[in-house]
Amino acid sequence: MPGNQLLRFNSQRLQASSGQTPSGLEWKHSYRVAVIEVGGRGVRLLVAELLAKAGLRVLWTDDASIDLAAAVDIDVTETRARIAQAIVSMNTFIRTAETYRPMQTIVFGTEVFRKLSDLLLRPVYAEVPNFKVLSEHEEAELSFLAGVMGIPGRSKRDQPSLVIDQGSGSMEVVFGTAGFPCRLDLYRSYKLGIGELLKLLHQAGSITRFRESLIATFSYETRLASDRTRRPIVLGSAATRFAWLCVRPNPIASYDPRQVQGCVLRVSHIDKLIRAAESDPSSIRRAIDPRPGSVEFERVITGLVALEVFLRKENQTEFVVCADGTRYGLAWKLAFPTLSRSQTP
Repeated sequence: MPGNQLLRFNSQRLQASSGQTPSGLEWKHSYRVAVIEVGGRGVRLLVAELLAKAGLRVLWTDDASIDLAAAVDIDVTETRARIAQAIVSMNTFIRTAETYRPMQTIVFGTEVFRKLSDLLLRPVYAEVPNFKVLSEHEEAELSFLAGVMGIPGRSKRDQPSLVIDQGSGSMEVVFGTAGFPCRLDLYRSYKLGIGELLKLLHQAGSITRFRESLIATFSYETRLASDRTRRPIVLGSAATRFAWLCVRPNPIASYDPRQVQGCVLRVSHIDKLIRAAESDPSSIRRAIDPRPGSVEFERVITGLVALEVFLRKENQTEFVVCADGTRYGLAWKLAFPTLSRSQTP
């Protein structure tokens, strides 16, 4: 059966929005920010304006691929080369952002930079003076804000929320309460980024054994979600690519994040795709990315298996896809420094 027919799911999509003004906040003027996020796979720019009653409005986005995470585990020389690439992209994006006259410009690195030695980081700090490496807690907080502020209706007061952010270097899981202020109650950072998941798949030799190894990994964990928790919000390329496969108008359509934002999918949809990937990998590989030599099939499938196993452990049957990333959470945080508080250490 062709891959596009295997991905016919009945999905629901919440009315997409770029975020909402949190209740309890009064805005006297707009606030314009530029945020540059440097992750394991690339450098991403967001220039946004936070407007009274209208929420977050995107003015400009851009990205550059560097795939630093792959180099970190292979070779120091290659790592230095990728860092040099990242520095060029950061400074290019800083100049681009300046044309929009933001009130603040912030450049930050995520989990992959926490792996780097001071010696490797030295040129970054020298050439990008305002660069900062997020701690695990900071990254979890910004992922949570990106999720609850980016999905319509989820920023309401006292709403228990579970946010999962699958990145190239780690999988951040945050449980807290949406509202003003948002409250982080508990977070976990799993070393299950895309690179690590690919290693585990190759070691297991099959998707079935790979899934069994993840079940064993999560089996010792206690649940994070409460019975009052609504659908978990999922960030990351595995979920967004999967949602796009389900909602795209045709197989050659270009990815549109607006179409996947707020998309509600069932965990059983992931099961169906995984079974199809095992029985007819060629069709699913073509559906995900037909380019020769691409490993996007493995990246998406391993990320979805990890997501499926975790959601089942949490007794969740549905989830909401959020196309926003950590940089969106920081944009909200810059506009409203008191938007979140934490109960975590």
